[in-house]
Amino acid sequence: MQSNFLNFQPCIRTEKSQSVQLAVSFTGAHVKWFFLLLVCAVSNYMHGQSSVLQSGPMLGPVTLRHASVWVQASQPAKVKINYREKGSKLAYSTSVEHLTDGNTSHTCTVSLSGLKPGTTYEYEVLLNGKKISRPYSLEFTTQDHWQYRTDPPDFSFIAGSCFYINDTDFDRPGKPYGGEYEILDHMLSAKPDLMVWLGDNTYFREGDFESRSGLLYRHTHTRSLAELQPFLAATPHYATWDDHDYGPNDSDWTYPLKYHARDAFRAFFPSEAYGAGHT
Repeated sequence: MQSNFLNFQPCIRTEKSQSVQLAVSFTGAHVKWFFLLLVCAVSNYMHGQSSVLQSGPMLGPVTLRHASVWVQASQPAKVKINYREKGSKLAYSTSVEHLTDGNTSHTCTVSLSGLKPGTTYEYEVLLNGKKISRPYSLEFTTQDHWQYRTDPPDFSFIAGSCFYINDTDFDRPGKPYGGEYEILDHMLSAKPDLMVWLGDNTYFREGDFESRSGLLYRHTHTRSLAELQPFLAATPHYATWDDHDYGPNDSDWTYPLKYHARDAFRAFFPSEAYGAGHT
């Protein structure tokens, strides 16, 4: 008896009931294999979409009526955000679509407007029109409009600096400086209302601070740490910089690539303002 893998028509052999049962058994096995391959195909497709995401999403500043979401792709990609009030059955609002490019390591900051104060929103990231799945919730809460109405609300925050991520090819000989990244799990479980990066948010090293591409590489390497991803999405992030995420150790205004360093910082840390127009 010949069998076709994609043939789900019932067998018409009737000489013996055993033959019919055997044919049905083969057909059932084919169905199982078909659905297994279908699941694998869907899984590979979703993985292909997820692989376009390099890091993020990360929440940037969140105000009374506005929020920003930072995303980094691994290649040129169209990025947009769908968002709505948490638990709502209404259609999503959709952000303006952004196209990433290599000049900023395929990063982009997406603005979400028209929000209500003191409201929790859920959102989803779309890359090239396809939703990206993350193993944790994507949501944020806008600030309360308390001014001239109530006392200021209590809030909690985490402040940190000196975020060194090991990179074997470029670390100095000897024991590397980085490690114990499980601290990020504790920061996540604390559920702060915001995170303040105090500087040295990455560590430029030899091979980095001699070129614009080196600066962008180091930011990308640090931001792509797997343990960091849930925390990036969990709370708004605010940042300033210090010498190690600006240039070589103890760099000052004479650093030749200072404008490239500023551009790299802007590409990886969304903000409503970046201070004066000089470094």
